[in-house]
Amino acid sequence: EAHPGALELWFGGRHSPAVAREVHRRSQVLADRTRKALIAAGVIPADADRLIFVVLVELGDRILELAFREQRIADRTVMEQGHAALSAYIRQAL
Repeated sequence: EAHPGALELWFGGRHSPAVAREVHRRSQVLADRTRKALIAAGVIPADADRLIFVVLVELGDRILELAFREQRIADRTVMEQGHAALSAYIRQAL
């Protein structure tokens, strides 16, 4: 919300193959870092499936896309519903 230009680029620029590749790359990095941090903190087992975190990051990205689709301020209801969905997924997946 603090950087509307970044929102425009992140969500509006995905029609560019180069931007789409960079978004995909960053999503993979975020999934890996999140998994490693949670393993290091002892929150999840060391053999936790990487795919769970890739799915979480991708789902989170879609939730943010939906929350900012109509305006530059996040739709709080979408964010709350997204939080509930991600929480339910992680409980089931782990």
